[in-house]
Amino acid sequence: MKSGSEKLITRAELAKRYSVSLRTVSNWIARRKLPVVRLSPKILRFDVETCDKIIAEKFTIEARSLN
Repeated sequence: MKSGSEKLITRAELAKRYSVSLRTVSNWIARRKLPVVRLSPKILRFDVETCDKIIAEKFTIEARSLN
C-alpha cells in the first residue's frame, strides 16, 4: 500500500467528483481509462490523486453553447 496520503473513493463518489453519471464511470472502467482497486469482485475503489491526474491528462472539457 502507498503512503497515508492515498485516498480511495467509490464509483458514486468519483461520478459526483467529475459531474458524470455512474454509467460514464462504468464505461471508463470497461474501456480501462481509469485504474481500479478491486477490494473484492464487486467492491471497487479509485485512488483520487491518480484519477485526477488521468482526467487532467486524457480528458478535455468542452463548453457548449445553450443556443
